[in-house]
Amino acid sequence: MLQRFRSVFGTVVYYGSDEHEWAFLSGCQDPVLDHVTLLTERLAELPYRPFTLDAADLRTRTTPPHALRPPAVTSRRRGS
Repeated sequence: MLQRFRSVFGTVVYYGSDEHEWAFLSGCQDPVLDHVTLLTERLAELPYRPFTLDAADLRTRTTPPHALRPPAVTSRRRGS
């Protein structure tokens, strides 16, 4: 499913619930380089304060499990 979202949306955001075994995917048509910063900035601009979500949640819960993350780019040291 994640691959399908990535083929349709420029930005895909994963959010894993800490209270349930659910995870949510949200998509945005345009590419956003730092979606977590954008989300936390917009959260701070809301005219109300959610009871169950804050900036720390957005930073920690938007990191997908290792199996869903794109492969990391690694570099090899010379002589390795």
